[in-house]
Amino acid sequence: GKFFTIVSSGDKGAVEASCNQCIIKGKSSKDSIVRGFYQPNSNFVSHLKKWHSSEYDKYEEYKKTNGGNPKCPRQTTLHFTVTKEAACKSKTERLIMNYIVRKMEPLSLVEDEAFIDLVKGKPSSYEVGFSLNPEASIFCTKTLRSRINAEFSHLQTILKTELNRHKWLCCTADVWSSRHRSFMGVTVHWIDSHLERKSAILAMKRFQGSHTSERVTEWLVNILKTYSIQDSVSSIVTDNGSNFVKAFKDYGLEEIMRPGEEEVELVGGIEFDPEAADLRLPSHIRCASHTISLVATTDLKRGLEGEKVDSTNRRNKIDFKSTMNSTFGKCSAIWNKVGRSVQVAEAIKTISGRCLVQPVATRWNSTYDAVDCLLTLKDFIDKICEAAEVHKFQYIELEFLEEYKTALKPVAWALDKLQSEKDFYFGYVAPVITKCYADLEKTVTEKTKPGFASIIASHLKNGISKRFGTILSLDTVNAQREVLSALLLPCVKFRWVPEKSREGLKTYFIQQVKDYANRHHLLTTETCSERSSWDDCFEGDNANMEANSSSASSIELESLPSSAPAERLFSYGGLIVHPNRCRLSDDMFEKLLLLKLDSKKLKF
Repeated sequence: GKFFTIVSSGDKGAVEASCNQCIIKGKSSKDSIVRGFYQPNSNFVSHLKKWHSSEYDKYEEYKKTNGGNPKCPRQTTLHFTVTKEAACKSKTERLIMNYIVRKMEPLSLVEDEAFIDLVKGKPSSYEVGFSLNPEASIFCTKTLRSRINAEFSHLQTILKTELNRHKWLCCTADVWSSRHRSFMGVTVHWIDSHLERKSAILAMKRFQGSHTSERVTEWLVNILKTYSIQDSVSSIVTDNGSNFVKAFKDYGLEEIMRPGEEEVELVGGIEFDPEAADLRLPSHIRCASHTISLVATTDLKRGLEGEKVDSTNRRNKIDFKSTMNSTFGKCSAIWNKVGRSVQVAEAIKTISGRCLVQPVATRWNSTYDAVDCLLTLKDFIDKICEAAEVHKFQYIELEFLEEYKTALKPVAWALDKLQSEKDFYFGYVAPVITKCYADLEKTVTEKTKPGFASIIASHLKNGISKRFGTILSLDTVNAQREVLSALLLPCVKFRWVPEKSREGLKTYFIQQVKDYANRHHLLTTETCSERSSWDDCFEGDNANMEANSSSASSIELESLPSSAPAERLFSYGGLIVHPNRCRLSDDMFEKLLLLKLDSKKLKF
């Protein structure tokens, strides 16, 4: 141009130019070269100012007139390509973060060479088709952490806003230990305006120190206060651990406990004065799944001690306990071999075409499922025993497994139902328990001569009667919550109630709904006094039933009978906390878990 002559230009606006004044003064072409950029052009301006002051003054005057023409303001033009690249870059970074959170990948993945090549491509292959986005700028691990923190704060705000819209909430809570660390998991559940159940994760916090009832109370109260829902939560569902039981006994509004239920003893802690802290918990519901699981394990084991039974294929009496021990001894030997030996596991899969299901102590129904799996492979059982180097099953032992499955089937069915979350309400507890008890009673009375199934079912029936006796007897004092919530469900109503108890329970139910309606001004006195209208509701169609009982049942609908959602939360936690991620902080672990599970549920 006027002051410099361009020699060459490169990428991103780089340029080399020779100074016209230096050439006039006799300098060589090489010495007159100045390197810089079109914008900014500070290198060229500095050269004129330092070596050619007179030319610099001319440059300033030239700049004011914009090359001889009066300078006029112009609107800045933003090229579409620049905007598109920026948007693409932002979208790529968002997708990278979502991928790492949802697939539970290590945060350091963003600095992995193979991952960078996947997104940007190698330097020699930056053309389209060799990478996802060559222009993407992949952030470092530190930047990813800060973005996860911001995303988590935004998620908490959305969740808090959503929860504060609802009057009734239910929570489940449990404590989980993994790799020498303990965590408290809390979930929340509610019913939306379309009568659909919604769920979210509130916390998965590191729980250090002794698991005493005082510390359990403090943690639960703090978690509820974080979301400002301490007055909206009507109940919290936990297992029968002694620390949870004592916490709600000392600080809870009330406890839903049935006669015959017992605490599961844990390692004790420090006694404390309940008045030492201003703490308050909602009402406590003991996990029905855990309680019925105790029936199938603890109660059954106690009841079978010393039992004897006549075999269907032998005249002499066979000791029930020895038959059971020998049968499950062989089953346990097979399961242990499969878990410890890859060769045995592969051999059994080759023989039967599938892997064996192994029982897990902390998983309900696992023993039943494992026995069921063995029985489906009954045709291969001898070869399986040979592969595992275990004594073959005798006929009486296989008969025991068949009848064990028959006897446990009603309990397994009840456990599967009680663990449901999306389409299960507290009102289903009483009908499920009642049906389970009726099926067990049918198994007991089915055979004229006692067999294995009838004796196992008899002890299971006794356990159900002991732990759920108030429900079976329709005790409207100790089992009021279970009975009324079942009657309020339009799809259940009185169908599960025995015919002889139906009229008396109907009268009690109508009076309870009237009392509730009067207290909350839902119905006028004149309407309540018309008995025929109420008879139509309970004997007629489901629509009337739902319309008249929806307000009264709102407090019962949101409650869950099982703490299974908290148990499922821990299964996801185990996928994140593994040996390769031992450096992951407790705070980041919670944020990753909640972002993964809550983002999809809240459509975030």
